[in-house]
Amino acid sequence: MPINIISLTQPATKVHVFVPNNTTVLPLVVSGLIVSAAGNIKITDQHDVESIMVAVPVGILPVAAKIVHSDSTTATVTTALGH
Repeated sequence: MPINIISLTQPATKVHVFVPNNTTVLPLVVSGLIVSAAGNIKITDQHDVESIMVAVPVGILPVAAKIVHSDSTTATVTTALGH
């Protein structure tokens, strides 16, 4: 299946509310996450690479996440912006 990467600078056309989970793939091509409480965020990106971003501040994090993990995520992040 081809990976559809959208530029992180394009405005979002979809919004999805979710609960971080270690296996659930987000149902849109994510271009950003809304962070409502600062902390660490563990993601799997569009290329299936896992990473942990440390001390992410409140705001919009421009990242192409495919999964937002519940383990190792201490920030409050429940909204994805994308296409």
